[in-house]
Amino acid sequence: PAGDAAQFHSVGTALTRVFLLQIFFYGLNALAAAALNARGKFFVAAWAPVAANLVAIAALLAIRNDAGIASIDLAGASAGSRLYWWFTLGPTVGIAIMAMIVVAAAIRSGALPVPRFAPGHEAVRGLTRVSSWAIGYIAANQIALIVVKNLAEPGSGRLDAYAKAMTIFQLPHGLLAVTIATTATPLLARAAAQRDTAAFGSQFARGARQTVFFTVAPSFVLVALAEPVVRLALGWGAFTDDAVESTARALSGLSIGLVGFSLYLFVLRGFYSHGDTRTPFLINCAENALNIVLAVLLVGRFDVFGLGLAFAIAYLVSAIVALEVLHRSHGTPRLGALLTARQ
Repeated sequence: PAGDAAQFHSVGTALTRVFLLQIFFYGLNALAAAALNARGKFFVAAWAPVAANLVAIAALLAIRNDAGIASIDLAGASAGSRLYWWFTLGPTVGIAIMAMIVVAAAIRSGALPVPRFAPGHEAVRGLTRVSSWAIGYIAANQIALIVVKNLAEPGSGRLDAYAKAMTIFQLPHGLLAVTIATTATPLLARAAAQRDTAAFGSQFARGARQTVFFTVAPSFVLVALAEPVVRLALGWGAFTDDAVESTARALSGLSIGLVGFSLYLFVLRGFYSHGDTRTPFLINCAENALNIVLAVLLVGRFDVFGLGLAFAIAYLVSAIVALEVLHRSHGTPRLGALLTARQ
């Protein structure tokens, strides 16, 4: 590549070298948070990300007020520049602080044991076995993401619209569905470990119903009011009216599947509670294949709305399939029973 493309590649590579450090801290945070959650302690792990966001926001504000930064553009973000260091170290330091907060809380509560290097330990070998399917799960998601991004035609504005719409879409899921799943997972895992089928079914049904209940309203709101929501969140500065409209169309399509997406991910936790990562991998492969096929069929006619709709349909269908598979393997309620039974 030449010109801007070469510069884009150079700056992107330099940024990635620093951002990759975040993986270590994310892993540390996940380990400590899991240890706390297993003991029924959720507060610190739930609120520590606020610290990461505050540090990242402070870094962005510093960029705007740093007299030593001549221009906020691709050329100004070259490796070693002031913009480069603010932009990379801000989020990375924020993630590190988040991890340290959670680790400190886990150590203080006695939830985090002293680490010991023992690659031959039975627990490590077992984790390695189940992790192979989890890696496959992630790979399937990345393949679908690459296809969808290319269908969105990078450089046309549609890819940016889809990415921003996905960020807004993830907000109600993260605030509501993830909170429910985080509190329910230790209870599901405990019931599965004790082979208490009745308790597992009861806890699963409660969590699944709550997931559906708390995501239905946001789904309707985002579909019906996508443009005002996008305009309120992003419609300022250099964000044009055309960009608002395109992002809103993508958000409308995605939000049709908010309930299905959230329920699907909750159902998969039922499999994970039994140490089963193979079944989620297989279901996820089917989900991503369906997403790709639908995206190819719908993008030409419906543009970015079609990409969002493909995502929504794929997850709605896959949530129903996952519920049925979990019912057959572990006796949990089917979709009809979840929706009609009283809380």
